Amino acid sequence: MLITIIRHQITEGLRDAKFLFLAAVVLVTFVANGIVYADRYNLAYADYMDSIADTTRMLETRAENLQLITSYPQRKLKPPSALAFLADEGEELLPNELQVNGFRQFFESTVNRSNELFPLLPAVDWVFIVGTVMTLMALMLSFASVCGEKRDGTLRQLLSYPVPRFKLLAGKYLGSLLVIAGVLLLGGLLSITILYFHGALPLSEMVISAVGWAFVTGLLCLSLVLLTGLAVSSLVHRPAVALVILMIFWLVSIIAVPGLARLVGENMVEVPSTLDVEQEQSAAWEDIVDRAPFGTFNWSSRPEYRFTENALNRAKYVAMLCETMQRIYDEATQKRIQQAELIKTISCASPSGLLADAFQRVSGTGISGYKAFRETARRYSQQIYNFAVERDKLDPTTPHKVYCWGTSIDEGMYSELPVELSTFPRSQALWLEGGLSPEVEWPFIHLILLIAVNLQMAIVAIIAISCYDPR
Repeated sequence: MLITIIRHQITEGLRDAKFLFLAAVVLVTFVANGIVYADRYNLAYADYMDSIADTTRMLETRAENLQLITSYPQRKLKPPSALAFLADEGEELLPNELQVNGFRQFFESTVNRSNELFPLLPAVDWVFIVGTVMTLMALMLSFASVCGEKRDGTLRQLLSYPVPRFKLLAGKYLGSLLVIAGVLLLGGLLSITILYFHGALPLSEMVISAVGWAFVTGLLCLSLVLLTGLAVSSLVHRPAVALVILMIFWLVSIIAVPGLARLVGENMVEVPSTLDVEQEQSAAWEDIVDRAPFGTFNWSSRPEYRFTENALNRAKYVAMLCETMQRIYDEATQKRIQQAELIKTISCASPSGLLADAFQRVSGTGISGYKAFRETARRYSQQIYNFAVERDKLDPTTPHKVYCWGTSIDEGMYSELPVELSTFPRSQALWLEGGLSPEVEWPFIHLILLIAVNLQMAIVAIIAISCYDPR
């Protein structure tokens, strides 16, 4: 009997004009996803490789001097993620370029090919397709599952068979889930096929795992919506009422919760302005300079100057200046990250928000990708500094005071010996080929939350149909 109910639900779903229309929209959107992100990834990856080539050329001209190459502010572009097609919303607004040398990371900016004269359109990523379009499809499949049967007079006949009500609910749920899973699988395969044949998606073990994980997570999100629809359909007696309730649920989940999350986050965590940061850095700079002993910043090119008390003080206070400027900059950035993470956490109260956060963590986009990019830049800066310290130890003619005045060299304080470029640390070694972070974050907590909420909603739906009056 359960198999019969499943087949009946599948048949009813495939005959529903609203479902067929939405299914066609979903498949077309998945095709658009593949085309758009294949082109976008290839262009972004070309830009990334060009930036590496430019940096290599500039480093070659500075390899004649350890101080020059260590102090050179390299422009670093964030590698494009090959999994950005999963979650790309807001990516064009996040900083994806910064300057870094052996002492600081600074001057963040956003580099992209978007046209700022036109407003940003919603990203046609999997988060949008699954979290917006397919959740609407799930509601269309489930809103009349029970109360529609009552309206048509078939529910009483179904319940006359010796079948427990929870089996009736399970049959309708599984039938609808199989239909929607088929659409998700077909659409996902279309998107992945287009990306693969355009050279925008290397089919590595990591990519296959990430896409499989995204499919399971997306299906759990749609399952939750289906169960919600079945529960509401079992609580009311008219399909029109069920549809209105579920549309309100959909609008709140997709639009209201993310909007409210942004409003709450911006009011709970205050982010300093660029002017505030500059003023704080300027005040700190003046304070350190004022506290320095007289003559500390008087520089001389005489070889014997490097061993004088003024030169040694200069090295100490310049290092202090660099550390303080970096600390103030990092604190302001951390405030922005805290606000963004709070907004993201509140957004996770909705299925689409939870889905978006999970997909971003896997694909290396959004705030998690930005944090990984900054952490990579920090590690690279430390690598350059450690390299300079070790190379300077090989030169007995220096006082071994490795430091940088701003972004330029301060001659005479550490080694000026030439550097073999092949031995110099390179930032691309910290990333896997293909634009994927070496540390993919698998947010299993999101899966656990989705499974738990699915189980809770299933219990609600079972209780609702158990108490339902078919008369």
